[in-house]
Amino acid sequence: MMKTWSALSRTQRLSVTLCFHGIGEASDACAAAERPYWLPEQQLAEIVNSVDVLQSRHVVDIHLDFDDGYLSDHACVLPLLKAASLRAAFFVPTDWIGCKGHLNAPQIKELVQEGMMIGSHGTDHRAWTELSDDELSRQLRHSKRVLEQLTGTRVEHASAPYGLWSQRVAAAVGEAGYTRLRTCDERPCGPSSFLNHRIVVRAGDDVDAVLKRKLNVFRRAVHKAKDLGERILVQAA
Repeated sequence: MMKTWSALSRTQRLSVTLCFHGIGEASDACAAAERPYWLPEQQLAEIVNSVDVLQSRHVVDIHLDFDDGYLSDHACVLPLLKAASLRAAFFVPTDWIGCKGHLNAPQIKELVQEGMMIGSHGTDHRAWTELSDDELSRQLRHSKRVLEQLTGTRVEHASAPYGLWSQRVAAAVGEAGYTRLRTCDERPCGPSSFLNHRIVVRAGDDVDAVLKRKLNVFRRAVHKAKDLGERILVQAA
C-alpha cells in the first residue's frame, strides 16, 4: 500500500529530484516547445556545485535526473557530475539512441561505467497517457529490454514523457517490472515511494528559491493534515 504524504513527511527525510533536459545550446533535435528547458552550462554547474549547501539549507536529499537522452548528457553533464563526485539518473527514449543530437550506445555505456543510472523514457517520447494499453505495455517492456541488454544492468526506473501519468499508467509501469515512476508533479517524496514527483528546472530558475517555495507549500499542507488528524483522534476519544 502506498504511504500518504503526511506519513512520509513524519517518518522519513524528504527527497527532492530536480529534473533537467538539454544543457548548453539547444540541439537541432530539440522541438521549439522544449527550448525553455535547455539550461546554460554555467547554470547547471552552479546547481551541481551547490547541491550540498541546498540539501543542508532545506533539510532534504537532492537527486538529479536528465530526460530525453541528448548529447549534452555526455558532453556537458557527465564532466560536471564527475568533478563534483555526484551521480545522476538519465532517462533515454530507446528509438532515439544514435539519432542526431542524441546519445549513442557507447556514450550510454560510458555513463553506466561512471556510476550513473539509466532508466526508461519509453521508445518514441509519446505521452503514455495517450497510448492504448497494448502500446503502453509494449513501450515499457521493449525499452526496458533494450536498455538492459545495452548496459548490462537492471532498469527499474521509468520517467513518463512530459511528466504525464495516470493511475492506469502507474499500474502498467509496475506490471512491466519497474519499481519507480518519475513524473513532473513538482512535489517532494519519500525515498521509497513508487511515484517520484520531480521539480523541473528551466533556464534562469533560481533553484534555491524554487525549493523554498515548493517545500513551504508542502510542509504547510502536511502540518494542516497532521493537525486535522489529531483533532479527529481527540474528538473520537
